[in-house]
Amino acid sequence: MISPAQMKIIQIEVTNACIHHCSNCTRFCGLHETTFMMNMKEFQNAVDSLHDYPGIVGIMGGEPTLNPHFAEMAEYLFHARPEGKKADPIRSPIRNFNEFHQRHWNSLQDARRGLWSALGKRYYENLELISDIFPYQCLNDHKNVGLHQALLLPRKELGIEDKTWFALRDKCWIQNEWSASITPKGAFFCEIAAALDMLFDGPGGWPVEPGWWKRSPQEFGSQLQWCEYCSAALAVPKIPGNLERDILSPGIWEKIRNRKKAWKVANNRCTIFQTSAYQAADYTLNYDGVPYLSAQDVRISQDTGHTLFPNKIAILDRTGKHHAFSFENSRIIREEEALQLQFEDWLLILNAQVPIRTLSFLHDAVFNPGIFYYSPGGELIFFNRKASSLKDKDVLPSLLWKKLRQSFPRRKQYCWKNWQTPETESFQEKWNQRIQALIQRGKDSFRYRSGLLLKRIRRKS
Repeated sequence: MISPAQMKIIQIEVTNACIHHCSNCTRFCGLHETTFMMNMKEFQNAVDSLHDYPGIVGIMGGEPTLNPHFAEMAEYLFHARPEGKKADPIRSPIRNFNEFHQRHWNSLQDARRGLWSALGKRYYENLELISDIFPYQCLNDHKNVGLHQALLLPRKELGIEDKTWFALRDKCWIQNEWSASITPKGAFFCEIAAALDMLFDGPGGWPVEPGWWKRSPQEFGSQLQWCEYCSAALAVPKIPGNLERDILSPGIWEKIRNRKKAWKVANNRCTIFQTSAYQAADYTLNYDGVPYLSAQDVRISQDTGHTLFPNKIAILDRTGKHHAFSFENSRIIREEEALQLQFEDWLLILNAQVPIRTLSFLHDAVFNPGIFYYSPGGELIFFNRKASSLKDKDVLPSLLWKKLRQSFPRRKQYCWKNWQTPETESFQEKWNQRIQALIQRGKDSFRYRSGLLLKRIRRKS
């Protein structure tokens, strides 16, 4: 086992409510009758307790964006941990969100803030904030075939003796590779222990106070009781996460079978494992998280990517030439309505005739709700009512694109130069991507050489 101080990430669990019921969920979503929501004071205390922790502090669930205080929490985390790599926010329109995520938000290097999310409606609503704050995002809609191993097969029910068990437990891949956690009930040496304490209404964790994460394995004490319920360290069955089914031991089933409001119990999604027939040789012992990440290149399916496309578009056609074209979930509005911000989501202002392919692209790509998109000559303007730049405004200053653009700071403006051929990347965008890749490669190379030098110095000393 390792100390939380040696971990790359420590999670703050802001809820165990979720939009999914994945197989063998590490937070046991679907087995609770009620869910929790961390309050703002608890979150602030959690962040403050990690003030000098050098790794990544993550916001996690469940689906963390379901917490009603999510936006406030993200802002607090940003101001408390401003160091490290800056977030790389969405600017240009994105057709393949999974590819963008892999390129921009998938590196742990120097990230001090992280978000773990399954996307969905609340992620869409907070996309500008999320894009600005989190340099690392672990996004997974759980529609892929990543394998989730059974976690609720206690070793005693499987007949595993103490000597064998303690050796396996101390090498547990989750405790050694993943995270410690903070919940409203306290701090825990392991994220599964934190989730089990919630599932079975345990006594809670350590006080959430500065330095709690510096405890050594010798100081884990009574929290190790939760390892007795957990089978992460054992050779046990694994099933696709998208089956929405849990594998449980008979003893665990007896503890939860009367939870009629728990989704997996109510919907007959629990499989009882025959512990008397268990043979470790029938299964593969897991030493890392690879089975969970076996489909990481498709962790955001095209279907889920669609949920980030503009939901509703209000159209102000100042040319009168686009009446034959309409989007699904779109409506035509008058100038007075546009000026008074009487639209829910996106506003598209057409000052000239726009190609049909461009109009179609607007409906089938991801745009940052905080960005003011405009063509070089103002033929097309596209922005969102919920943009932070419009937060305190009830009326727009003008519908003229040059004046309207001034409502947004420069970093929140995007001149869409290839608006007439949106499927092709502009030369400037390709060049910027190449430059960024070279800069990142240089940084990684410098860190690698610096790491080798430090190792040599330590060996000599």
